[in-house]
Amino acid sequence: MSAEKKCGGLAEYVTIDVQHVHKIPETLSHDVAACMESVATAWHAVKRANFTEGDTALILGGGPTALFILRVLRSIAPTSFILVSDTSPARRSLALKHGASEVLNPSNTHFGATGVIHKATAGFGVHAVFDTVGTQSTVDSALVCLRTGGTLVNMAVWKKNVMVNMNFLFKEITVTGHDNVYPEVIEALANGQIQGIQELITERIQIEDVVKKGPYEPPPPPPEEPTQDSSEEDKESKDEALVIPTANPDGMTPVEDPQLVKKAECEPEINTEQSAATADSAATVGAQASSVSFTARLIGKAPKRLSSIRTKFVEVME
Repeated sequence: MSAEKKCGGLAEYVTIDVQHVHKIPETLSHDVAACMESVATAWHAVKRANFTEGDTALILGGGPTALFILRVLRSIAPTSFILVSDTSPARRSLALKHGASEVLNPSNTHFGATGVIHKATAGFGVHAVFDTVGTQSTVDSALVCLRTGGTLVNMAVWKKNVMVNMNFLFKEITVTGHDNVYPEVIEALANGQIQGIQELITERIQIEDVVKKGPYEPPPPPPEEPTQDSSEEDKESKDEALVIPTANPDGMTPVEDPQLVKKAECEPEINTEQSAATADSAATVGAQASSVSFTARLIGKAPKRLSSIRTKFVEVME
């Protein structure tokens, strides 16, 4: 057995720091003991929020970490109002099963001062928010939904830096992280203080099956939608462009481009006193363009590609 520390435990022998080794009581099943790390994380997060019976909470995300937090919250505060927000209908349904008072779909939920959270809390906001997602939108929602003196507990691993509105500091919000605490969690599980952990286990896999099936391979990503080629873009541009003023280099009279114009209302107007061409137009058309202006009414969207247009008018002036 080597004294060198290595990641992973799928080996005949592993070395573990003594402070990370804890004896499991005989009254605690191995199934529940296998969830110890997740339960400890949730337990400590709830403790950091100083959550007590009668407080209100919002859990952003409905995955495994969120469900463990929900179970710990319910163990400490059986009657508290607890909301869970997730885009997945299946996860929202599971959150209701495990004790959520209400569930929200963030895609169609208004989290502002007049939103559902403030209505549910009489305008005060929740006492604690547990962010298990870690995105710009979730941290924004958390700060809006917290009441004055509330606590935001970060449970997520952030892939990107986010912007934080520092004006929310006027609400005296506490932002904290989480750590793991095992001895008190083992005791809480053994004496039945934390309930429902067994129900969070969805499948049991034998060691033999792990060896047989090998390492987990994530499913392949969904196929990307085919991108439009240039011909399709040109066609789409033709469908969207309704009026394109162009110039005839022979007579300097307005003509319609049959490839791009569906409808046009272009009238030639000779007006040496009022007409004006921009530097862009003058450089393209030439000196004669200063005496010609077109009154054009553009209907619809401009084309995406203008490579076939010989003259581009930045502005048409009467």
